Amino acid sequence: MSEVYIRLMNFLSKPARLLLPMEKGAVLVSFILLALIGGCSGAVAPDTSVIEDEAPPFSQPEKLRLSDDGQSLEIPLHALPELEAYLEAYLELYQGEERAKELARIQARFVYTDQDHSRFFVVMSGCGNKLCDLSLVKESDGRLQTRFLMEAAMFSGIEPSPDRSKLLFQFGRNEGEQVIRHSLLVLDSADLSSVARKENRESSDDVDLFDSQFRWPVVHLSWKDEVTLEVSIPDVATSAYEDILTWKSSDGPIRTIHIEF
Repeated sequence: MSEVYIRLMNFLSKPARLLLPMEKGAVLVSFILLALIGGCSGAVAPDTSVIEDEAPPFSQPEKLRLSDDGQSLEIPLHALPELEAYLEAYLELYQGEERAKELARIQARFVYTDQDHSRFFVVMSGCGNKLCDLSLVKESDGRLQTRFLMEAAMFSGIEPSPDRSKLLFQFGRNEGEQVIRHSLLVLDSADLSSVARKENRESSDDVDLFDSQFRWPVVHLSWKDEVTLEVSIPDVATSAYEDILTWKSSDGPIRTIHIEF
């Protein structure tokens, strides 16, 4: 406490008496000085709330390393939000070391290189009974693009269109040991957006080859040109398991359809 403050307090604490005009002025000046001193002392008081609310030190994001067929790529885990959410849920159920084991079980397949040297990886996570959650990672000159592909499926293959503007993905789900049903997905190779099919009479009743529907086994598929996909499926009355199994054991006929994009 400053000497000026102490002297002012001693002066003001004197027994009440009749003040001379000069003393009255001194009292007024004293109150003004006290107000100024109090204001200054409040302005320099430390703000402890700022220290307590200080942000935690910067931490590096968790990384996931993709490696296959001589190709490798390291990406931040948050680039795959569905996978990150799965691991967070896994962490709530199991101890930290179990989450680390689950992270180590994640697999990656290097599936394609584009004409501009972009690299495509399929990431397989949460695997069980041959089926995995599938995500796509595209790397081009250090820039990453990702999207979720399919839940609980096997990755069966990728086929670029002749002009490489579109990528056809094939996924499978097994039914027992004998039957595998497929679902198809076509993406724009540049921005990984879904490419819509054109409505036509021939393919309108086979829309369940797409949209995560696993109904028919696909016997053969290929691009006929830049916009037309040719798909062969069993030529049977229904897609019931018994009908498909009978068709397979007897090497039955196939039906070929054309789908335009």
